[in-house]
Amino acid sequence: MTIKMRSLYTSIITIACFSSSISFSSEIPTIPDAKFVVPEKREFQLNKSISPCNNFFEYVCSNEIKDFKLPESKNRYIFSINDASERIKKQRFEYINSLLNESNLSAQNKMIKNYYSSCMNEKSRKTEELLLIEEYKKEIVNLSKQELLEKFAQESLTGNSNLISINEFNNRNNPKIKDILFYYHLRLGSKDYYSDENLMKDYHDLMIQFFDLISMSSLKNETSFLIDFEKSIAKVYPSKAEFRNIFTSNISIKREKLLSNYPNLYFKTMLNKIPNNINVNLVTKDVIKQINVLFQKVSIKELQALAIWNRFSMQDIKYSYPEFYIKNKDFQNKYFGSSKIEESLELQCTVDTSQILERNLDIEVLNKYYKNFPENRVKSIVHQIQKTTLENVEKNTWLSKEAKSKAELKIKKIRFQLVKPDNLEDWDLIETTELNPDSFIKNKRKIADNDFNKMLKEIKLPVNDLKWQMSPLTVNAYYNPTANQFVMPLGILQAPFFDETKSDIINFGSVGMVVAHEIGHSIDDQGSKYDELGKLNPWMNKEDLKLFNKKTFKIINLFAKDGIDGKLTLGENIADFVGVKNAFQSAFPNKTSENKEEQKEFFIQFAKVWCGVLQPKVREYFIKNDPHSPIDLRVNNQMKLSEKFEETFSCKKGDPMTLPNEERISLW
Repeated sequence: MTIKMRSLYTSIITIACFSSSISFSSEIPTIPDAKFVVPEKREFQLNKSISPCNNFFEYVCSNEIKDFKLPESKNRYIFSINDASERIKKQRFEYINSLLNESNLSAQNKMIKNYYSSCMNEKSRKTEELLLIEEYKKEIVNLSKQELLEKFAQESLTGNSNLISINEFNNRNNPKIKDILFYYHLRLGSKDYYSDENLMKDYHDLMIQFFDLISMSSLKNETSFLIDFEKSIAKVYPSKAEFRNIFTSNISIKREKLLSNYPNLYFKTMLNKIPNNINVNLVTKDVIKQINVLFQKVSIKELQALAIWNRFSMQDIKYSYPEFYIKNKDFQNKYFGSSKIEESLELQCTVDTSQILERNLDIEVLNKYYKNFPENRVKSIVHQIQKTTLENVEKNTWLSKEAKSKAELKIKKIRFQLVKPDNLEDWDLIETTELNPDSFIKNKRKIADNDFNKMLKEIKLPVNDLKWQMSPLTVNAYYNPTANQFVMPLGILQAPFFDETKSDIINFGSVGMVVAHEIGHSIDDQGSKYDELGKLNPWMNKEDLKLFNKKTFKIINLFAKDGIDGKLTLGENIADFVGVKNAFQSAFPNKTSENKEEQKEFFIQFAKVWCGVLQPKVREYFIKNDPHSPIDLRVNNQMKLSEKFEETFSCKKGDPMTLPNEERISLW
């Protein structure tokens, strides 16, 4: 499950999370970015020296992986995702560059041009960084403790939060209404890192160097407070597995409770900007309580250190303090596996422009490069997957009558939105604004501020549940339970996810699996808490859930044997299981089919989707943080669970890619 604070949705992948059993312990060889070429199409020659019944991932992927060299700027590469992403990045780059020498541009294209130009202007960026840091230092040293605490609250209202972030959040009782959500992001991502003594020591050293470089050595003594501050919050911060249930529980809080229980966070300043009739939510109360307690006894020096560290340590220091920037990259590489090498500035700025102005850029790119996409073929596959899923739920024998009826209704009511939005309104474009080609940081903050103000301005308006939470050129897909909506952008509909040269039967193994995966989320342990209208209204009773949990415990146990947190990854592993099963049944509705070669191609196409590599340290990072299992296990463990795979490849009981029947599950 991926959390996007403007909505809650489950996606087929977390873009950054890719793993490979081939690369658990050895470094992947690299190649300079300039020499790396994305092939028009990968062949995925099968490794006939490996039995598919012994290791299906290696049978399909190892030949492609064997000669692959990772671009130096990357620490992971999954072929289906990254090949498509690289092609789209090139198209974005070409489009942006076509604007640079043009003067008579639309307001939208002028905004894109100026943002990119400001990113490319290294000299101006250095000057701007130094000036902003100096201005911020002067500002906070003249504030009292109370004024500094209030400043944190004021910054939360700019879209550039320094402590507490604010976003809109669909009301769980009426998904047509917008709430407000307050939340705090743990700076290192996972609470587990705060118990690593070596990491904490290096993190502390990083802080000391930061304050030395920005000429605030007087705050070096406060770095111990910064470490203790984050470690204290980490102790009460939810684990990644616990986050699965937070957003389906009651996290709303009365305004008077916010004000009375957490006075040191100055929620009054934030609430003054939020209409009184808007419901507010808190993630999580223990975290906010802990921050409030720490702020009760914090000194002015400690607050100054926190304000500066939070504002500048991870951003806006690339050109002004390159020594710290490099040391920070070394730290990120050592503990999280990120690459020390960067892409060319042109591509960095293409990515940055894409991130900040994604939809505004992609609506132009899509119109230029994607004219005749075979949308009807995709719609046909989606329709068949929906039909198969519904038929299987109708045949279910263990759900209560009421739950079964609700599941059927929910599947019938799913809204499918494919390829690109039908209406301009549903693109959710950023409002065009004047940007300065010499002010990169101010441009970025201006856009964030405008977007935040737009959110507050529209908070009283009904939710537009046709609005896309991803740009159409995102290489991903998602299911949004609060709208009972499945979105599959054009970005993911490239080979091998969708291969126009293959039959629909083979494409069921890839794009069909994606569709079945996301529909599966609508009725899993989390999806079953929402009704067909997207309202938080659980429809499995206690006995249903007891049976569901008993069945799915086998999946938890299977992945736990491979060192994976089966509880964290449960939702995605269930969706993969349902995805493979229902996609296969859609491709081969005739149970007596003897076309073994097509069936083999189906499973091979599925495995191709997850072929890839990553550096070993990255795998460690994502096992701690990602709700999706490593890609080798997304292939091999799902093959173990599949009787059809065993039959198709004539595997014998006891082969590595098989399980005893009692260790397999049936759901729907």
